[in-house]
Amino acid sequence: LAFYVSFNNVAAGELQGAWIAEHAPQGAQIAMINGAPTDHSAQLQQVGVMNRLRTLIEHGDLKLVYELFTPNWNSQLAASSVTQVLDTHSNNIQVICVANDDMASAVIAVLDGRGLGGRVLVTGQDATVDGVRNVLSGSQGMTVFKDPKEQARNAARVVGAFNRGEDVAVLANATEHTQTGAVVRAILATPVLVTRDNVKQVVLESGLITEAQMCAGAVSACP
Repeated sequence: LAFYVSFNNVAAGELQGAWIAEHAPQGAQIAMINGAPTDHSAQLQQVGVMNRLRTLIEHGDLKLVYELFTPNWNSQLAASSVTQVLDTHSNNIQVICVANDDMASAVIAVLDGRGLGGRVLVTGQDATVDGVRNVLSGSQGMTVFKDPKEQARNAARVVGAFNRGEDVAVLANATEHTQTGAVVRAILATPVLVTRDNVKQVVLESGLITEAQMCAGAVSACP
């Protein structure tokens, strides 16, 4: 049995790209800090982002001035890369599309050090505690929530069906390619956009982060 249970990473990227398309000013200069070049999920996420931004970039509505696939999702490398981009463009960057919350936190620290915190649009993914705090404080515009409990439920459905001798193929909603190029059936759960408008509802309802954790460091944005 070969079956892949995960999240729709293209859709996660599309959430980031759509948010940028909605909030970026006309002619905004964008830097993209993608995930690891060896991580298939990072490649899929980048595809999703560009699904939403490519036409805007081709028409000149947005300008992609820098893009990096970051080895090992390394936050220090993300920070140094953004420092270089800001130096090269004299801080004239309006959007930094960051692949996950850990790297986004490092990027935000760079921006804060230049007095640009909250003035440059920053994205993230994973809805980590720090990512959620950044969204609440306004230093990060959005993140993407992937509920691990949903992934676990889907895995349990596959295992249960297999143990009962049922056709697990009917559970699939997608296919994925392995590193060897083989095609396997998959259940890909849908990621959720998280902004300051819904962060409390989405994150607290998941039970993965408490209100005390969420509001620490972002007290002014919490009840």
